[in-house]
Amino acid sequence: MAPRKKRLAKVSRYCLSHARCPVLGVPPPTASWGAMLNDGRAHLFDAPHLVLFPALAVMLAVLSFNFIGDGLRDYLDPRSRIEAGL
Repeated sequence: MAPRKKRLAKVSRYCLSHARCPVLGVPPPTASWGAMLNDGRAHLFDAPHLVLFPALAVMLAVLSFNFIGDGLRDYLDPRSRIEAGL
C-alpha cells in the first residue's frame, strides 16, 4: 500500500472513530457528527432526519477519502501504471 493511501485510510478511520466516540459516552470538546447521531437516537422514529443527515455526512466523508486515496494510488503508483500498459 502506498504511503498516501495509508494516510488517507487513517483519515477515514479517524472520521469513523470520531463519529463513534460520543455514542460510547466519551465527551467531545465541540459539536461533532457523532454527537448529532447520539442526540438524534432518542427521536429516531419521530424525526428520522436528525439521524439521517449526520449519518450520510459520515458516510460521504469516509467514501470520498477512500475514493481519493484509490485515485491517487492508481495515478501515482508506477507499478500499477506499468501493469495497465500506460
